[in-house]
Amino acid sequence: MNKQSEELLLGRSRWVSIASIMSALALVGAYVLVGVPNVELASVVIFATAYTFGFGMALWCTAIVGIVFGTLNPWGILLPIIPAQMAGWLVTSATGAIMRRSRGSPGSLLSRRAQYALAGAFTTVCFDLLTNLAWALVWGLPFVVVIITGLVFMLVHVTSNTLLFGLIVEPLHQAITLHIIPLTGQTTGNSEE
Repeated sequence: MNKQSEELLLGRSRWVSIASIMSALALVGAYVLVGVPNVELASVVIFATAYTFGFGMALWCTAIVGIVFGTLNPWGILLPIIPAQMAGWLVTSATGAIMRRSRGSPGSLLSRRAQYALAGAFTTVCFDLLTNLAWALVWGLPFVVVIITGLVFMLVHVTSNTLLFGLIVEPLHQAITLHIIPLTGQTTGNSEE
């Protein structure tokens, strides 16, 4: 189902409300751990948004979070990095939307959590490679130098997101299903199906 029919199904005001709620939650996830370099919850929320509501909703959340966090970042603003961050979060959104297709498949909670953890590792590596590439281009540095000098930060980011995805996606999806999906007038969160 395309974005236009998704909005019609939910109703435009409900769709905007849900996108706003999920964007606000992702921004809280971005800011709550800002004192701990490279540990963040925004990616988990963006993934869960795509996993629950589909790529269209996550696309809007990514745009909102990218613009707000990119320009109001306590670590400083570097405008050329914002598109790379948004591209990384789009990989996260696409991965969540792809995994959404197998959401009803049989499998234990442990196997689902392992899949979420692998998705967290994969999407974070992509995010970090994209932002490091942007950093290298902005400062005119060799990409390999940027990767080597930022390796510790990348390892922290990948490790923390692997753990956070594995621990948080399932309960977050359940909470969204229980508390936010009823606001849509639906019962399953399958707004794109």
